[in-house]
Amino acid sequence: MRRFTPATILRIVLVLLTLSAVLFAYPVWRLGQWWLLPTWLNLVITLPLFLSQLIARILLRRRHGRIAFVLRGAADFFLGL
Repeated sequence: MRRFTPATILRIVLVLLTLSAVLFAYPVWRLGQWWLLPTWLNLVITLPLFLSQLIARILLRRRHGRIAFVLRGAADFFLGL
């Protein structure tokens, strides 16, 4: 089995975050601009959507407990929207 170097893993994560921004965050950002939401509110709405994949899949991996379960569920909820 091939082992990935930290640099390769970082590249994969950056590509996935870029795809997440293009496919998920940008349409929500544009919708907020179309509704003439203030920038701070638009950022508060878009940022959890953009970071939910990172939170659910990387930061909370192999974490157990009620708080980790709730945070994973909230992050997956944003992905389900």
